[in-house]
Order: sequence, then C-alpha cells, then structure tokens
Amino acid sequence: MVRTPRPIGHGTSVWVAGTHSTAGNVGENYVYLSMGYKSGANRFRFEVKTTRNSESNLDVTPLGFSTNEVELRIARIKSGVIALHRLNGESNWTVHRRCSRPNMPQTLQVGVVTYSDL
Repeated sequence: MVRTPRPIGHGTSVWVAGTHSTAGNVGENYVYLSMGYKSGANRFRFEVKTTRNSESNLDVTPLGFSTNEVELRIARIKSGVIALHRLNGESNWTVHRRCSRPNMPQTLQVGVVTYSDL
C-alpha cells in the first residue's frame, strides 16, 4: 500500500469517516494491491483499490483455483503508481495495474495491507 500521510495526532479530532473534499486533502488517499482467497467464490483473486478523498474504485481480477503463492510489488513513478505481481516459480514481474495519482505528495507512507472476509 502507498498512502498520502495525514498529520493527525488523534484521528477522530480531524478526520470523519466518509469525508470527501476536492478543495484539500481531507479524505483518505491510497493505492493497494492484494491477493487472497474469496471463500464464497472458491478462488484466489487480486484486488487493486485506488482511493481519492475517501472515494474508492475497486478492481477485482480472478486468479484461479490452485495458485496460493504470489509476490506483490507496488512502485511510484512520477505521478503514477504501478502494481506488479510475480507468481510462484516465475522469474519475471507482471504489471497488474497502473494508476495515475498526481494528487499524491512526494513523500508517501508505505505499508502492508491485511484483512479477512470471515
């Protein structure tokens, strides 16, 4: 995940869930790539989410039934963010998605996203 930093000491004093703004950087701004297993669909899938001022666009790509190992990489190049993956045993990286994010500042927070659908 790459994310626009927020100078918040105590989040609830500045940020309100679902806040949107085009005038400033009030909402959440991030891009992430994840891979996981969707229990209802019985398959692995990639998810890329790009969020601008707390408004998100989620892109889901089915991966298949047997793949359970993948390496993920996310990189920023100028005003763009690229999400890459490499399946177990492959030597080359595949560009999964490209996102134009000119609204993100030069310095970003970078981290890992984890969650469950249970």
